[in-house]
Amino acid sequence: MPGATEGKEEQGSYSYVVNASVTDVQAYYDQEMPAAGWQPFASGEGEEGNLLLMYQKGNITATIGLIDQDGSTLVLLVAE
Repeated sequence: MPGATEGKEEQGSYSYVVNASVTDVQAYYDQEMPAAGWQPFASGEGEEGNLLLMYQKGNITATIGLIDQDGSTLVLLVAE
């Protein structure tokens, strides 16, 4: 995502922080994932406006967690 800081990869997951709201990051993934062939199939909102987005492409599921950090967003990506 444009404006993202350097990310961190750990055991099948990737995370980064971006200076954007959770809503802006969600809009980015809602546009970019289908353009790359991923189909949305689930989403949910947690406490304090945090979001969980799930996309599927073939037999692979991508889970994207968006966590508000006072104006920035921590993005957690897992594909399995």
